Amino acid sequence: MSDAATKENDIRDDDDTTTEDEQSAHVVCETSEGPIEMYFERNWSPNGYDRVVTLFEAGYYDDTHFYRVVPKFLVQFGISYTTDPDLKKLGWVPIPDDPKLHPPIPFEPGTISFAGSGPNSRSSQIFISYGSAPSLGRELWETPVGYVSSGMEYAERFYSGYGDGPPFGKGPGQGKIQNEGRAYIEREFPLLSSMGKCTTERYRTGVEGGDDALGTPIPSQEEHEEEIMDLKEEEQGLLPVPANKQQIRKAKVVSEPSASNKGQNMDPTMSFSIVMVMFFAVLFVYVYRTNRPKEKKSQ
Repeated sequence: MSDAATKENDIRDDDDTTTEDEQSAHVVCETSEGPIEMYFERNWSPNGYDRVVTLFEAGYYDDTHFYRVVPKFLVQFGISYTTDPDLKKLGWVPIPDDPKLHPPIPFEPGTISFAGSGPNSRSSQIFISYGSAPSLGRELWETPVGYVSSGMEYAERFYSGYGDGPPFGKGPGQGKIQNEGRAYIEREFPLLSSMGKCTTERYRTGVEGGDDALGTPIPSQEEHEEEIMDLKEEEQGLLPVPANKQQIRKAKVVSEPSASNKGQNMDPTMSFSIVMVMFFAVLFVYVYRTNRPKEKKSQ
């Protein structure tokens, strides 16, 4: 089983991430027309979210083509050129439909949904809505999973000169893309717009303490292990402690003042003694100056 498939199964089995904590994901993709930012919401479509975000994280959509571009309707993508057999299989295996929300999420420009051919047919192909076509969202498998937050102007520039796919237009056939891959597109549809590399970050929403509007970022296993190693090295003095962690540590360890602020944490008894000594010193000088004999001024 591939790492991506394992991760998707772990997400479904982990009650802490599927029921108690809602998730969202921020995906940024380079395209031949310009960068596009997308947000995916788990509470919109849990099964759809788990699948699409896992595929983005695994690089499934990287360097693919927008093979179906119909102006004022939608742009579709999601047939990968990956040579990883496990990742390819993961993209082919269908997932169960998710129940629609009530009221349903409307299809507007930028709404993202899976494409399907019948009940429980969603796998890897998704589309971005160009408008508010009344035909979108009627079927159970067309449940929105996210939306384009930035770069919709680039999505609307994707090349559409080939028209819809057969039999409605002269665009690429999905079966041929799956069988022949990139060579088929580059040979017969060289003007199609393409996807570049994508970066993905998951967030756990509804958790206090997050400093981002989305919530608290969910670290990957590798990031978590690296953070543990860094903490150990910081404690051993092998790594400098970042400024933000210094502030946290100062807040937690007030009983161990640094050399620069020891005076600020002085014992109250000692402070009172110093004040009294200064008071009597000033009083002595005042009494002395008041009672000393006055010198006669010269004529």
